[in-house]
Amino acid sequence: MKNQDIRTLRKDLGLSQKKFSERLGVSRRTVAYWEKGKKQPNKRKLEILTRMREKVNRDENVNRENVNRDENVNRDENVNRENVNRENVNRENVNRENVNRENRENVNRDRSVDNLSVSNPSVSNNNVRIKKEHIRATYNFLEHQTPVELRIFPKNGYPIVETVDTEQAFIEACIRWDGKAQIYCGLRERRAGFLDLKPKGKGGDAADIVAVTMTVVDIDAKRAEGFAKQATTDEEIAYAFKASEQLAQWHQDRGFLRPARAMSGNGVQLWFPIPRWEVTDLTRTTIPEYLRAFEQECRDALPLELSDKVEIDSIHDLPRIIKVIGTTSVKGDDTPERPHRMSYWIDDERSPNHIGRQEDLKLLEHLKTAKQSQPELKAQAGIKTAQKKK
Repeated sequence: MKNQDIRTLRKDLGLSQKKFSERLGVSRRTVAYWEKGKKQPNKRKLEILTRMREKVNRDENVNRENVNRDENVNRDENVNRENVNRENVNRENVNRENVNRENRENVNRDRSVDNLSVSNPSVSNNNVRIKKEHIRATYNFLEHQTPVELRIFPKNGYPIVETVDTEQAFIEACIRWDGKAQIYCGLRERRAGFLDLKPKGKGGDAADIVAVTMTVVDIDAKRAEGFAKQATTDEEIAYAFKASEQLAQWHQDRGFLRPARAMSGNGVQLWFPIPRWEVTDLTRTTIPEYLRAFEQECRDALPLELSDKVEIDSIHDLPRIIKVIGTTSVKGDDTPERPHRMSYWIDDERSPNHIGRQEDLKLLEHLKTAKQSQPELKAQAGIKTAQKKK
């Protein structure tokens, strides 16, 4: 994509350089350099820009079709009595269909909590094209500079660990195992080549983490007694939907960027992108404590009426793996009441391509100024002691 093409795309979207840069997760200066031809976007940003251009083109085609359709309607306004009668009949059919639809919606509403629903035909388990779009969005959301760790847990067999260094390889591996295994990826960025010295089936550990590019709040729906290892019911997971919306709004009300929400199969996750946070030997033990403090803030913000319906899992440790959004959760037995579900990005189930990283610098600063934990104080004390000995 040439520099002029990038400028044209931004103008077509009606965005300033600042707004355009925020959508892409880069600085305004970077966008300016792109448009002047002083720099070129990397491969991942080019893919995002290309998808944005394709969407704009599709929208323009739809608008053009709508204009043509309106012109045809205006030319054919001489409607005779027969057409009027036909229209009345059609209107009666539409009214009858609306009544039937309303009745069906009322039945579905009675089965959910607070009008929430987890069923959506556009994200059915058999729609491979939609799966790929959601998996692609997950890969781009991670923003790792090194190969991404994939960890596969087959229904029968030992865990499989591999790394992929391209979007296409990531998608192909996930589609290959989808429905046959639980599919996870490394949430934090691993060092390149970390698997070379690992035994078979062993994934990354804390020493392999080089950067944190986001944190995730994992809201898990509580199951009825005796079903802890099974999928959730629609009623159970509906509480996780409600909690996710309230926490996302609470976070936004505090002046932070709104997180992206994802249905994980049995709960809902909030994804919070932040600018790249390098992990060093000095911060390897303290960063998890900052992330733990943020998790606790979210727990404290949960409404009391939801505290016995959902729980926030602890996933602040550095080597944490996370569900690949877009793949199917195959936990437990697949039953009508507790079905296996495809995970998906909630905010746009049909086309998640627009979901991009909007890194929250304010959140990163908030995390870094969290109350000092005991492990951090010990680490700082150890550094000071070592400096005195020198």
